[in-house]
Amino acid sequence: MTNITQGTDVPNLRDETLAKVARYDPDELDYLPLDEREHSDAEIDHFQRTIYDYTGAQPIVIDDECNIVAGRGRVEAARLLGIEEIPAIPLSSLSSDDLDHYIETMIRFGAYVGWSAEMLETDLQHLLVIEALMKAGRGDTAAKIQ
Repeated sequence: MTNITQGTDVPNLRDETLAKVARYDPDELDYLPLDEREHSDAEIDHFQRTIYDYTGAQPIVIDDECNIVAGRGRVEAARLLGIEEIPAIPLSSLSSDDLDHYIETMIRFGAYVGWSAEMLETDLQHLLVIEALMKAGRGDTAAKIQ
C-alpha cells in the first residue's frame, strides 16, 4: 500500500488548495437546490461550540455560484454566531461532471463511515454516570462531565 501523502504532487496540491481559500460572508452563500440534507438543532449547537472553541478553522467548499457543496451546518452555525466571514474553498477548477460527482460523494460520505464500538461504549458509560448524578440531584457535578 502506498502512502499518498508522500507523493511528489501532494505538496503542490496542498499549496494550490491553500491558495484558493478565501473568506466569504455567510449571508452571501446559498444552498444547493437539490440538497435534501438538514442538521438538527443539536448538531448546529455542536458546530457553534466547535467554531467558537477552534475559531472555525475548517473551510467550507462552494461552487462557482456560492452554493454550499460541503459545510452547510458550519455555515448555519456561523450565521447564528454572527460571524461576518468564514473560510471557503471554491471549486472553480472542476468541470460540471466532476462537481456533480464531488457533491454526490459528499452527500453519501456519512454512509461510508463506521462506528467504533469502544468509543460508543465509553460514551454510553459517561451518559449513565451523568444520568445517575442528575437523578441524585447533582446536576452541577453532571454538567462538569464532558
